[in-house]
Amino acid sequence: MLKGNIVMSLLLLFCISCTNEQKLEHEAKRNNIESIDQLTDYYLNTLHSNYAKALYWATVGAKLNDPEAIYNLAYLITDTVRKFSLEQKAAFLEYTPAMFAMAMYYLDKPKPDNDSAFFWLNAAANEGDKNDYKMLGDFYYKGIGTKQDYNMALLYYKKGCAGYIENNTACCDSVLWMLKNRPDTLDLRYWREHAKQVVIPFNYK
Repeated sequence: MLKGNIVMSLLLLFCISCTNEQKLEHEAKRNNIESIDQLTDYYLNTLHSNYAKALYWATVGAKLNDPEAIYNLAYLITDTVRKFSLEQKAAFLEYTPAMFAMAMYYLDKPKPDNDSAFFWLNAAANEGDKNDYKMLGDFYYKGIGTKQDYNMALLYYKKGCAGYIENNTACCDSVLWMLKNRPDTLDLRYWREHAKQVVIPFNYK
């Protein structure tokens, strides 16, 4: 009986999945950008992995100048020259994952181009990409690709510590470390209490 229920559940999930796929394809064929992006993600998903279909819909979206589709297309191809060109195009269209990818490209060069890396990290942050706050703070703190500025470093560390983002633990660590020897104990006290709330299970004393 239990095995039968499991089979029925899997069949139901499969049917729902097929229905969603059909709906997405219907809208995508009408050049609905959101549906095209969702369909590409659908085929990139491990459960529905289909490289050919993902590539097809990413190409369709890229022809419509959709930055997410352009970035997805870059992910799907192996031609490094074309991949860079597509990522750069998506970055100039203000797609933040592409901006971050460009920053990493310039940092990973045999001779890092710190100025260009900082430019793209800063651009991504200005477009609302919160997950690069820690790296941007480090750039300001160390003077990488920009003039050394401890106040700007602290600003971005605080922004990162303030939210539930990927690097908030590291940002909170940096905030508390930078404030440790400053005279404004109220500011330190505030961020210490804040860190206790947003970083779990880490405990700040």
